[in-house]
Amino acid sequence: MPRRSLKAEQVEEALLAEIDRLEMRIARVRAQQNALKAALTAHRLRKLHNKGAIRKNSFTRLVAERRVIDRMKGRSGATPVAQLYAAVNRGHEDEPMPASTFRSLLHRMKAEGLIVGGYARGTYALPPPKTN
Repeated sequence: MPRRSLKAEQVEEALLAEIDRLEMRIARVRAQQNALKAALTAHRLRKLHNKGAIRKNSFTRLVAERRVIDRMKGRSGATPVAQLYAAVNRGHEDEPMPASTFRSLLHRMKAEGLIVGGYARGTYALPPPKTN
């Protein structure tokens, strides 16, 4: 009997040691992941700096604007706000853009002439192409 309990204790110690090693590896990988995310954000900010994105919020706004416009491209009619909101938040379900911020984004885009109100309430479309 004592021999069995000694082996059981050794197995438990070995499992706990392996769990600790894995947790340390996970922490290192998460640190690498965070560093890569920071580098990617810095790269994108540098790339968009010439387009008016100076702050991180500006970068987020420009990315959201691009997603709204991309969602509307190729559509013949207006796009419902719910579809636009889903497009903006795709890939960011854990931290979605607040609805009030999204509404402000749409109003800003409309004021800048990037989008126009659709014929139905709660829809937006791309403006008609300009003719010279």
